[in-house]
Amino acid sequence: FKSRDDVFLSAVVGVVRCGSRKGVVGDEYPGWRGDREGLMESMADGEAEGERTGRARADSAESQLSSLFGGEPGTGTGTGGSDDEGRRRRKTREEKPGPPRAAHDAWDGEAWDAADVRVAMIGNVDSGKSTLIGVLTSGGLDDGRGAARSLVLRHKHEQSNGRTSAVSVELMGFKENEQVVPTARQHAQRWAEVVNGCDRNVTLIDLCGHERYLKTTVFGLTAMMPDYALLVVGANMGVQRMTKEHISIACALALPIVVVITKIDICPQPVLKQTRQVLARCLRQQQRMPMPVKDEAGVV
Repeated sequence: FKSRDDVFLSAVVGVVRCGSRKGVVGDEYPGWRGDREGLMESMADGEAEGERTGRARADSAESQLSSLFGGEPGTGTGTGGSDDEGRRRRKTREEKPGPPRAAHDAWDGEAWDAADVRVAMIGNVDSGKSTLIGVLTSGGLDDGRGAARSLVLRHKHEQSNGRTSAVSVELMGFKENEQVVPTARQHAQRWAEVVNGCDRNVTLIDLCGHERYLKTTVFGLTAMMPDYALLVVGANMGVQRMTKEHISIACALALPIVVVITKIDICPQPVLKQTRQVLARCLRQQQRMPMPVKDEAGVV
């Protein structure tokens, strides 16, 4: 063989002689002569026939669309029109994606963000994420036996072992600087009370803390599109390996991080001090400067 084209043509001739692709390129094809020039002419004839078939189908589809939406094919009205006009329309649609202009004008980005703030709860397992969400949404303290987290956990195995294994969402509603506290126990009824009685809300996203469900936690941090990440750290547990992992993921996603230290009532002061120091060091390693908040005056 002299070139790669010769190899290709010889392979095609071998396939045709074995009877493959019968009716397309073979003894029954009118233009087949078995030599190089005949094969090239046959392939060109096949491409021309395919182009004619495609044009016929396009004309048929154009006529059907014109009958549905009005206008005459080839006149520039309705969905028909010339080939140049069709290409121009397609190019315009590609250059200007997005919602209709009326919907775009009706949407106010700043008002939408202010009305719904999304906060993702991250932290090591058994640090108190679900309990904290239950306390914030119910407006009451926990009884020490899992009453607060029972409002958040959805599955039976989560209720039994107290560990979140799926992404759960709860709402905190506010109206005129007062929290709207739901009274129902059922999930959908609680959401209905909050939505109907508030003018703005905070969406709390409960994520998993166990290493086994790290993929679910990453899914919640990306798919749920939170505005902030609330890192929950148990004072008596210290900064565990999964806590550092969650900090790294939140920093990689450029999420502002708010740290909450729980269980300080059962933690000795030296252990609490060490936990705060280690936590501040971990944040500095991720180029985040910790700003301690000791009272309401320090809240920005």
